[in-house]
Amino acid sequence: MNRSVILAVLLVWVSSLWSQELIIDQYQDGIDVWILIPYKTFVFGKEAQTTHYQLAVEILDNGKKPVFRYDERLNIPRLPDMVESAVPINFRTQLESNRYSISVLLKNLDLGGSLTWEKNFSVDDRLTDIGSTLIVGKHQGMRFVPASWKQLRLPLQSCMVHQRMSIPTDSLAIKLNRGEEHLTVVIHNPMNVTQDILSVIRQFEPDDITVTVYETNIQYRTVPIMYSEWFSYNHTYSLKDQLQQVRYVASQNEWNTLRRLKGDNLSLAIDQFWQKHDPSPGTNRNEAREEFYRRVMYADEQYTIHKRLRGWKSDRGRVYIKFGTPDDIESDVFPVGQKPSITWHYFRLNKSFRFIDQRGYGDYRLENTDEEYSD
Repeated sequence: MNRSVILAVLLVWVSSLWSQELIIDQYQDGIDVWILIPYKTFVFGKEAQTTHYQLAVEILDNGKKPVFRYDERLNIPRLPDMVESAVPINFRTQLESNRYSISVLLKNLDLGGSLTWEKNFSVDDRLTDIGSTLIVGKHQGMRFVPASWKQLRLPLQSCMVHQRMSIPTDSLAIKLNRGEEHLTVVIHNPMNVTQDILSVIRQFEPDDITVTVYETNIQYRTVPIMYSEWFSYNHTYSLKDQLQQVRYVASQNEWNTLRRLKGDNLSLAIDQFWQKHDPSPGTNRNEAREEFYRRVMYADEQYTIHKRLRGWKSDRGRVYIKFGTPDDIESDVFPVGQKPSITWHYFRLNKSFRFIDQRGYGDYRLENTDEEYSD
């Protein structure tokens, strides 16, 4: 097998009511699957301190034949400190090179009702060199992926670092950082690390944690996954990408401010931009931000042209991100004597956009560019 990072399939929002994250890493002995379910997903009875769910996961091959099933009963305590975190589900299976779909059913055993989710992914013969780094705490019997390092200061029962790799390594260092101080836990000859660092967490109370894997004279530095509402988006797009995407919907004054910033200042300014445009301030959700991120990731899935052009950078992607799903689509992809074209009609906006495939490989360029910026 070739060695390279395989894939981290990060789930797009299937609906605004329920988002999950899916991470898949491939090793010699099989596929590691992590599903992160937002704690906010779980619904409690009015006076209940615990809610009970049945989880069913099924993987089907491209012929829709079931190849794997995983079931688990979840007992979730009511924990206000966990609201922003995620509940991790982890299992391992064997899959041949193929395209697959994974479906998840989450059924509330107390109140009734269920939620379903589905995602496609591919497996090939490439191995993950350095797998995803996860820290999983346990608080009042519930395992969780933290949303912030402060959650590790709660009265935990355990705090596990999960790190796997395919390459032969000399050692692995888990470094706890607090200001200018550091505390390091070293593991020699690691391959499948599941290390409880609760004792050092209690001793040191870090501001953050880094993991470094050493392969002879090569270092691989990773940062443990921290869960957030925007997990998929933030792990898929760099700050530079995010800045260019916000440009599609920002005013000229907002853009002039944002483009001068870098690093943490830019990240904070993007948060403030979305707070300003929140249609329901004071609530936990920001529907405008959710919809924008959904459109960006949908555009990448639908309009990417091989490796030539990311979908969100394409003309169709940009128009979709700005205006959403068209009310009507006219396609003339096999015209006689002319270039293929697609026209999107937005009747509610009194706008129409005509895209022409000038080069013949699916890169549809916007013909009537003035329409995009007309009132």
